Amino acid sequence: MMPKSLPFANGVFQPIMVAGGEVVGIWKREIKRSGIEITLSPFSPLIDREQEFREVAKHYSDFLGLPIIRIES
Repeated sequence: MMPKSLPFANGVFQPIMVAGGEVVGIWKREIKRSGIEITLSPFSPLIDREQEFREVAKHYSDFLGLPIIRIES
């Protein structure tokens, strides 16, 4: 089985989630007119770290100048 973070056929890696120096999952975002939808796909349950990733997503949305309309995991 190939790890989920390996690159697509075009050689581009998927965006990764890192916590404590360890790759813990992948994520994707969809930009819409009303804001950003973010999907977190952790390799195992985040347990106490989900809020940490939600805060980072907020920083990302602030950088883009768009609101988060949904975060899904």
